[in-house]
Parts: sequence; structure tokens; C-alpha cells
Amino acid sequence: MNKMLMILVPVLVIGGIVGAGMTGMVDIPGLTPKKAKPKASADKAADEAKAADEAAAPDAAPAPEPDPEPAKVASTPPAPTEDPILGQKKIATLWSEIDTPQLMKIVADWKNPELAAILRRMDPSKTAELLGAMDEKRASALSREIQKQSSALPPPTS
Repeated sequence: MNKMLMILVPVLVIGGIVGAGMTGMVDIPGLTPKKAKPKASADKAADEAKAADEAAAPDAAPAPEPDPEPAKVASTPPAPTEDPILGQKKIATLWSEIDTPQLMKIVADWKNPELAAILRRMDPSKTAELLGAMDEKRASALSREIQKQSSALPPPTS
């Protein structure tokens, strides 16, 4: 009798746990059946509004339901095809090898924001040499633009 009790008690306990898992009383992964998802709150609001309309006008014919909107597919933006910073670094490397008088001719028609982005990536001594050879007003404007671009914080990453 003692051996039978030692076998029967664990079998009943294990059977009770498995039964509770299968009925959903206890969540056992792989054993507990998946619960049905509740309707979205927008569907509930629509159902309540429809029921209220039917209660208010029971003799009226039901209005045809509008076609549901097609589901919008979330698309990922295309990957960028250009990297402006990489291009600025390449130009800065090239310009660092050019003599200042020749470089002055090259940058003469560049806009200040574009030129400042490249100058801040060049060797500081070469940038100082180029700014020293420029007209004072343009050198001052470029210095301000370099300061502005260098103090900008990078955008937050999510």
C-alpha cells in the first residue's frame, strides 16, 4: 500500500498540473492553448455605434458599410546612395596636397557652407594657410561657418 501511494501521489500531481496547463489555468509554454485576441478598441466603438443606430431606428434599412481601406504596407526608406561626409573627406585629402595659390583659384566659386564643410576636415595648418591667403571678409565668413558646423550636435539615433 505504501508503494502504491508513493506512485499515485506524483502521478496525480503531474496530471493536475498538465490538466491546468491544457485548460489555460496555468500558463505552460507549448502546452497552454493560445488565447483569442480581443477586438481592437476601434472595432468596439464601431460596434457600439452601430448598435445604437439600430436601436434608434429599428425600421430603417441598414446602411451599406463602406469598403475598408486597404492596409498600408510600411515601407523602409531606400538606403542612401551618397555619403556627403565621405566625399568631403576625399576632397579635403586632395586639397591638402595642392599649393595655396592654385587652391585659391579652385575654391573661388565655392559657396561658403560647402567650402567650410571641406575645410573643417582638412589639416588645420593647411586650412589656416588658405584662410590667410583669402580676402578678409570671406575668410571671416568662412571661419564663422566652420564654427557653426563644428558646434552642431549630431542627430539622435533611435
